[in-house]
Amino acid sequence: MNRELTPEESARLAAARADTQAEASQFLDRAAQLEIALQEPTVSGQLRLAIVASRLQYTDLARYAGISPQELADVMVGEAELNSTAFDRLAETLGCRLVAERA
Repeated sequence: MNRELTPEESARLAAARADTQAEASQFLDRAAQLEIALQEPTVSGQLRLAIVASRLQYTDLARYAGISPQELADVMVGEAELNSTAFDRLAETLGCRLVAERA
């Protein structure tokens, strides 16, 4: 049983489709940013790789580090930096150690 949508329903549907499309675009943009950030040849890049490899939830990792999940998500895509305390807590939680390589 199909019926015609009212103008109000059509408008809500169009708005919902536009919102979904915008969210999908933002998601794809952040995924691309994450791919770039994971390839950074830095200590931060190595920590990001360890976070991904851990398969732990951002909410749990953020709680351990004393930051919000959104802050962690921003760090993961390179839009924010961690303070040293949060960095240390994450590294400890993930079992990471900084080792100096001498040439």
